[in-house]
Amino acid sequence: MRSLSVILADDDREQLRYLQDLIHVLRPHWTVIAALDDITSLPALIQSEQPSLCILDVGFEDTNGIDTVRNIPSAPPIIYVTGDPSAAVRAFDTPAIDFIVKPIRRDRFEQALERAEKQVGLLAAERSQAERSDTSRVVTPTMVRMMRGEDLMIVSLDEVRYFQADRKYTRVVLQSQEGMLRMSLYAIEPYINADHFWRIHRGCIINARRVSLAKRDDLGRLFIRVQDRPESLPVARPYEYLFKDGFS
Repeated sequence: MRSLSVILADDDREQLRYLQDLIHVLRPHWTVIAALDDITSLPALIQSEQPSLCILDVGFEDTNGIDTVRNIPSAPPIIYVTGDPSAAVRAFDTPAIDFIVKPIRRDRFEQALERAEKQVGLLAAERSQAERSDTSRVVTPTMVRMMRGEDLMIVSLDEVRYFQADRKYTRVVLQSQEGMLRMSLYAIEPYINADHFWRIHRGCIINARRVSLAKRDDLGRLFIRVQDRPESLPVARPYEYLFKDGFS
């Protein structure tokens, strides 16, 4: 089982110890390189140690975790933990893979760690094998049942262009119409094939087989278009790697 190397940073020392304890319990095979109560030394530490992951608070006495990460070349994936939910939009302009609002729940933290494993390609074979052998696991469906007004529509998942978060529900956008799922965007992820449906930012998952164009604007921001739809969808920086040239 391969280990991730992690840097933790939080100006609340009690919270910092709690993060260390969670890592120790949930991922005992991971290595915590450093646990910092300020982030002055974070850029140099990232450059020297090349961690797999950083788990950072946003607010520090003299600086801001998001601004610090923005100024680090080739920053690793980041999980932000903060008491300020308004910082989420800015956080996802950095290599953020998750944003957790304090108080941190163990099950929510576990979800973030799983995303981190997938992001860096180190999801342990033993754990995934156990999930595959569990007969109670969710089988990936091929159809989606969604509401359109008072009507229930049943359509092929392949016809979906993208899923978009709409508060606690999810918009299901097709070629020329759309419906609504009474589930959050995060709740639908276990039901869709990650090889075909790609998250492009925290509020949108697209059908990769329906992407027709990826293009940057004058400010360097990446947008994609999907077949038969007029709108352009923004791609957050951590997900831009999905749209490099090559084969998939």
